[in-house]
Amino acid sequence: MKSLLAPGRVHFLYSSRGRPDPMLIPWVHIEIISMERLNEAQSLLQAADRLADPRQKEVCYKLALEELKRVQAEDTTGRYAEKAKEIEKRVNDLIRQIPAPGATPTPVATKRPELPQEIVANTRGVVYDETPKRDHVVLIADEVLRVNQSPRGHPEVRIARIERGAVTFVFDSTSATITVETEVSFGRR
Repeated sequence: MKSLLAPGRVHFLYSSRGRPDPMLIPWVHIEIISMERLNEAQSLLQAADRLADPRQKEVCYKLALEELKRVQAEDTTGRYAEKAKEIEKRVNDLIRQIPAPGATPTPVATKRPELPQEIVANTRGVVYDETPKRDHVVLIADEVLRVNQSPRGHPEVRIARIERGAVTFVFDSTSATITVETEVSFGRR
């Protein structure tokens, strides 16, 4: 010790380039590495959730599985190995959900858009104009509306046509016709 601290000697400096810290306790080192690998696996899973392509998701899942298997192999305490096994089960389930390449995707049942129930219930009547002006109106709740107008609170719904006893609405690229029992005609000659 005295020879190390003798006058004129340069103090010892540790260079950590590529070498683990010799002062770190081995089981603490394993714990830190296991925790880092678990975090890496979880960040790969989060990245896979943001991807749309199933093949890219599968790559992320497989990389996450590699990290999880390393944790299980190297963790001597077993704390992180148990958590890695739980995550591994979840990843394997996610991999099984990915369709095989070239498999026909299952068609998704699409629900046909429906006219808002508020409009259906509150469409009260049609005033049918038989004069050459043809200025038909429909009564919806307390509003009097004409063709190409929208009911209050529903800008996505537009009146497309007003006929005797019926009103046709257009919304979400579809149309719906409501039969109206109350009809008033005016302007007959």
